Order: sequence, then C-alpha cells, then structure tokens
Amino acid sequence: MESAFQALWIKHRASGILVDTNLLLLLAVGGYDSRRVLSFKRTSHFTLKDFELLKKTTTLFSKLWTTPNILTEVDNLGRQLRQNEWDAFANALRALAVNMMEFVVPSAQVVRDARFVKIGFSDTTTVLVPGKPLLLTDDLKLHAFAQSAGFDAINFNHLRMYEI
Repeated sequence: MESAFQALWIKHRASGILVDTNLLLLLAVGGYDSRRVLSFKRTSHFTLKDFELLKKTTTLFSKLWTTPNILTEVDNLGRQLRQNEWDAFANALRALAVNMMEFVVPSAQVVRDARFVKIGFSDTTTVLVPGKPLLLTDDLKLHAFAQSAGFDAINFNHLRMYEI
C-alpha cells in the first residue's frame, strides 16, 4: 500500500468511506454478475480488476457511507440494464444499501449552495455531507470540488496505481 493512500486509510478506516455513484454502480452490477461489468454500457469502462480493487478497498473501512441521492442515481442507472436483469441488480443493490450508513442533506440546503449550478444536485449533496468522510470517486470535477470543500478524496483512477 502506497503512503498517500495508506495515510488516508489510517485517518478514515474507523469513520468510513463515501463511495460515489459510478463506483457504487460498479459494486452493484459486479455484485450480481461480475461478467456484466464489461458489457453494461454504464460500467464497460471498468475492468474486472477494477471491480476487485474496489471491493477490496471498501472492505478496508469499517463503514461504507452513501446518500439517498447517490442510491437513487445508482438505481436509475441500473435500470438501464435489460428488464430481465432488474431483479438481480435490485438484490445486489439491496445487499449493499442495507449495510451502508446514510447521510441526508436537506434539498433546500443543496439548491441554495453555489456549487449546485456547477456540479448538480447529487454531487452538491456529496460535498455538503457533515463530518467530511473520505470520498472515493472517479469523477474528476467532484474530486476537485470535494477537496476544495475540505474533504479527503481519492480519485479511483489514481487508486489503480496502488497495490492494496
């Protein structure tokens, strides 16, 4: 484990990690059929090695955090799978969600924030999460906004370099 990630892991392993939409979608799709990661249009830019790295990374933390907005986006994106896959996808997402801690940020607070116009509702919610947990994302814009908001954030594209 490289020192940059290791320092963040040590700092946040007990408090947990907040996984952004695309990565949570990867966990859900891979959780029901890892082969589907490669052929589903919303996860096809990931590899099976990415899926395994993400699973391993999330197990290093005592808590996995989310927001209702992230879960809604994941569900909406997952419904782009073939309809005959919805049951399996929903079961995989359910298995993740029931074990996650959830932050709720009031919608009125989100739309009043200046970042809302630039990064959208769900990402603004993410940067307003109280306690500023470690954020894991593959979204470069969110990564930059989160860091400017005082979050420790890991870009998944950088995590690929580490041997965890």
